[in-house]
Amino acid sequence: MFVRALSTRAAACGYHVARTPTNATLPVYTDIRNAASRVSTVVRYVRGDVQALRQDLIAHLSPARPAPATLPPPAARSAHTSSPHSAGPKPLDIRINPRTKNIEIPGNWRKEVVQFLTERGF
Repeated sequence: MFVRALSTRAAACGYHVARTPTNATLPVYTDIRNAASRVSTVVRYVRGDVQALRQDLIAHLSPARPAPATLPPPAARSAHTSSPHSAGPKPLDIRINPRTKNIEIPGNWRKEVVQFLTERGF
């Protein structure tokens, strides 16, 4: 019965995140490199459509990002501040490791990702 519920959930969203074999926790880790100057969150044990999980994470984590600073009205901006690079926040750059199928998210998003996966029933 549990296996059937697991397979229907994976079929509904197209992917499945298996729990760790040792203590049955979600495989979401914080990776700290370069003397804590580069922090990322890694999701492992992903099976199925990894791109669908990536898109769902982008949709879930994007509202949690801090709001950009408001820009002055266009008439009040000088010629130096009207560059195309200052047009709002960059989208969240979630990468997929093609060899291991791990999902790498820049920043410490561990709590948010665990909450997202728990709400989805994984």
